[in-house]
Amino acid sequence: FKGKVYPLRISLRPIAVFPKPLDFRELVPKLGFIKNKRVWAGHIRGKAMREIPERDFETVLEVAGVKGV
Repeated sequence: FKGKVYPLRISLRPIAVFPKPLDFRELVPKLGFIKNKRVWAGHIRGKAMREIPERDFETVLEVAGVKGV
């Protein structure tokens, strides 16, 4: 692929790799993008990536104990 032009590009931000896994079920009540808390899996099922509100992103980092991302 060296020397090729790729017209489709995306902007990336640094990611955080958490020292220990998070239990997503504990995050559900705190996340705004999940409207129906009882059937939360439907909000993420079948999507490898999903954009979430900045506040939810900050909540995940806070629960994970990550600072300065």
